[in-house]
Parts: sequence; C-alpha cells; structure tokens
Amino acid sequence: MIVGHVTDVAGALILGADVTATNVDTHISLHGVTDKTGTYDLLYVTPANYEISASHAGFAAATTPNATVTIDQQLRLCRF
Repeated sequence: MIVGHVTDVAGALILGADVTATNVDTHISLHGVTDKTGTYDLLYVTPANYEISASHAGFAAATTPNATVTIDQQLRLCRF
C-alpha cells in the first residue's frame, strides 16, 4: 500500500489531485485521487520500485522517483 498527502508549496492540502504510481520495471501504473483531506491511498501494490507523481490543474506536477515498496510494508509519502 502507498498512502500520503498532496500539498502545495505553502503546505495547504490539494483536494482532487491525480496520483499515479508507476512500477519502474514493468511500467504498470496504479491511479488514485486525493480525497477531501488531501489524502490518497493506492492499494494492492506489489513489492517493487515506483515513480510516484501527483498533478492538479493550476499546480506544477511533482514526482517522487525510486519509492521502494517491500513485502508487508505501508509506504507513506506525506509531501510532494
């Protein structure tokens, strides 16, 4: 599982942001959208290295490269 929050540069939560985690090896992507608290969760993530990106109209896209998910781990990314 990959969970986190999407915020702007001032730290304000961004609601409705598109979040994508792409497996670096297989190029298979999982998609999610932040909820009313700016939180996203991507379930059923297989262990691998991921590139995680977030975007929303009016904001610059942000990417976190090389996020590693291991077995029985919950990866938390709290800022973009």
